[in-house]
Amino acid sequence: MRHGLTAAIQSDNSTPCVCTRGRGGLSQLSAWLLSLGIRLVRSRPGCPQDNGAQQRACDRWMMEFNEVRPHDALGGKTPAEVYRDSERRSLDPLVPSYPPEWKTAWSQR
Repeated sequence: MRHGLTAAIQSDNSTPCVCTRGRGGLSQLSAWLLSLGIRLVRSRPGCPQDNGAQQRACDRWMMEFNEVRPHDALGGKTPAEVYRDSERRSLDPLVPSYPPEWKTAWSQR
């Protein structure tokens, strides 16, 4: 993985992204993504165009934002000039840590 894990993923409301029988509408895939700390963003029901209709405009904006336009907060540099790869490389689920006196399902095993 070159840049680490993403913060969020947008998807439509079809399988494998959504399960009508799953708790909270989670499919196996979406539950796994959540366990990795990735936020799920779903398009409006019945509007698959939300996911791809603006791709070209977003690509142009992203190129200008990251590689052309200088940013005051970066001392006049572009984000591409100061970007570093993420240190978060693992696809292992995030494991919560609780105080030792708390009883959890994991401590019962």
